[in-house]
Amino acid sequence: MNEIITTTAYGAKNQFSPLLESLSADVSRRDHSQSLFELLRVRFFEPESQSFSFRGSASLEPEPPVRSEQSSGAHDNTVAARPYVRPRHRVQGDTSAHRKLFISLISLFLLFAFVLPSITALQISPAAKSVTLADGRGEPTAIAYTLRVINDERARLAVNLSAEGDLAGSILLAPSSFTFSPDQAEQPVTVTVTPPQDPSSLVPGDHLQTIRVSALPAGSGGQFGSGVTLLHNLVLLKPYDGAYLAGSLSAGETGGSVAFTLSLSNKGNASTTASGTVSVNGPGGLSGSAALASSVIPRLSGGKLTGSWTPGTLTPAALASGHYTANATFTYDDPVRGTVTDSSSSSFLVGRPVVRLAAISPTLSAGAINRVFLPEELTWDAPVDAYADVTLLDNSGATVASTRTSTATLSPSSPSAFLAFLELPIVTAGNYTLRATVHDAQGSVLGNAEWTVPVRAATPLAAAKRAAASPAGVTVLVLLLLVLLLALVLLLWRRRRRSG
Repeated sequence: MNEIITTTAYGAKNQFSPLLESLSADVSRRDHSQSLFELLRVRFFEPESQSFSFRGSASLEPEPPVRSEQSSGAHDNTVAARPYVRPRHRVQGDTSAHRKLFISLISLFLLFAFVLPSITALQISPAAKSVTLADGRGEPTAIAYTLRVINDERARLAVNLSAEGDLAGSILLAPSSFTFSPDQAEQPVTVTVTPPQDPSSLVPGDHLQTIRVSALPAGSGGQFGSGVTLLHNLVLLKPYDGAYLAGSLSAGETGGSVAFTLSLSNKGNASTTASGTVSVNGPGGLSGSAALASSVIPRLSGGKLTGSWTPGTLTPAALASGHYTANATFTYDDPVRGTVTDSSSSSFLVGRPVVRLAAISPTLSAGAINRVFLPEELTWDAPVDAYADVTLLDNSGATVASTRTSTATLSPSSPSAFLAFLELPIVTAGNYTLRATVHDAQGSVLGNAEWTVPVRAATPLAAAKRAAASPAGVTVLVLLLLVLLLALVLLLWRRRRRSG
């Protein structure tokens, strides 16, 4: 260990001492009018000066031995020493990389200093609007509503509004541009939609339009990145002739039965009566059907069909847990198309996954890492990703040790086991409580269990290892490293004095 540290320190000293000495000499010789920042810039970014890059390599030339010259006397041992002049070492590197780094740092500084603070806070209300283009006869007619533009920061802002979509030419915004004063909280904008004069030219159904609200600081002249843009979605509905229903099915388990709700929206200009049925499929081949009560759905409005399903004569507790699918088929009369049949599907869950942990009786060892197997059994109709938190408690309920297993995929058809590695400190031998809690990938609890387990006393070898890893042992190691660091600094200082 000492040899490794000594070798590493010696290598670091040989690699960086030329650079440190050269930098020290430059600092001592620099003109007092030259700032330290300017000196570093010249050293690291100017190609004609000495430069340093972590991709470069420092080469240290060995100090040549002092050469001696013999005098004319054959036996004259007088030595004339030639003074040795240390060469200035050049540590070459790629200066283009430093320039790119320097430019990137300056760009980030400008971004945070000037661009980000100028981003404005703006809101619009409502964020979306749905409008039906119809009068009492189903013909398109003009309609207007108010869009509120809110100035959160009370800043001086230049705001512009524009409409986009297939009916953008029929949308009038008043005002379409304005300037917020610092004391102005909001500005109402009147949105007026005037459909085409010929109703037949407008295709029945939904037409999505977008109103773009853009804001810039007043007088910014379109500075890059200084503004904000919000989008207001406007859905324009041209009603269908007759009745036109669109359905959405929802389902959920309540008290052992399943309740169904079919929400219907009539986008036509004629009222109608709807009815339907729901077919259900569940785990283990479970299936059935339920009738939906009929209901009148007014024109340009909505309604609901409801029903429930209890599987056969089973009790509520026997409703199997797992994934279910439901498909609703509904019919209604349309004065234009006659009897119309449509459908809507939905999936839902009954119950939730449950993991049962089998009884275990391991014997744990103090001062050691213990392998703990937790056999599990999943009650569900599909695989589930889960993990277990394992905790050892003493008689007072205090935590002695804890760990978490890795995430595993549990299968209902093939039970497996969690593997936990529980590291115990030096504790008194005796009985302890081992607790395990199983969670799914979202953190929801799937199951838990507790067992009373014995803990053996630590072996002499384990106790010795613990003592070596104690805070006192760590303190000794830190002190040793500090001594080595001081020795390295001393070596660098002595070398600098010799070179000076």
